[in-house]
Amino acid sequence: MLELKQNGTLIQTVRNGGWFTLPNGDRVSPAQDGWSNDDGYTLAEAPVPPAPTDAEVLAAERAGMVCSPLQGKLTLGQAAWAAVEAYRDDPATPWSIRVIIDDAADWRRVSENMQLLAYLLGYSDAEMDDLFRAAMQVVV
Repeated sequence: MLELKQNGTLIQTVRNGGWFTLPNGDRVSPAQDGWSNDDGYTLAEAPVPPAPTDAEVLAAERAGMVCSPLQGKLTLGQAAWAAVEAYRDDPATPWSIRVIIDDAADWRRVSENMQLLAYLLGYSDAEMDDLFRAAMQVVV
């Protein structure tokens, strides 16, 4: 991709080798790196954005991790889910948490509720990531 600039100000991006139109209506071809004219227009390779960091990739993956409670429970297994149910049934557990455990429409990896679930189960962040990766593959 090339950037069309006039006196250093970005006007538009254009494809290398194709036609492009200047703001005054002039059509120019082929678009290639290093082109310029007397009106201060230039074409140069657009800078390549830096690759995302591992942390950014993981954050983006986590933002997209969503499964149904059924998928999550099947992936957790009976023993782990029994621990969640025991917490839910404890009279000291706030009513709002009991409702969330029972009635969540979906499980989102980045939800505070999932952080609570991880804490209850003693799961690390990596274990929660693996849980969601597996749960999202369960076909129900």
